[in-house]
Amino acid sequence: ERFIGFGQLPEEAIRSCWRYRKPVSAKLLSQAKQCWQAVSCSSPKAIVSLIEQHQLDCLPNMSDVLRRLLQELPHTNSGLSMTQQLALNVLSSQRSPISVTEWFKRYQQIEPLPFLGDVMFYAL
Repeated sequence: ERFIGFGQLPEEAIRSCWRYRKPVSAKLLSQAKQCWQAVSCSSPKAIVSLIEQHQLDCLPNMSDVLRRLLQELPHTNSGLSMTQQLALNVLSSQRSPISVTEWFKRYQQIEPLPFLGDVMFYAL
């Protein structure tokens, strides 16, 4: 099964993660603050700038996460977010009706960086 996130782990695996915990350093906190400022800025240019600076070494997956976040902005041609486009791609590939639950499941299979829960997907 494809690993999507922490919530998939069984209780004992979550417990075992405890021993790998690390203190939050000032550098990590600073980088997290930069990310939050970029994400909460009114312009996506702040996110692009942060990605281009390559200074998120304490948060090694954050550049990919921020790139995926930018893909939620409306596409210049279609006006759709990447999530909307992927969801429509799933529907257009069906030869017969599918349930909303199955639609979400198939969307998750093609989502390159799964982040969306079923409830938020249903709100689309």
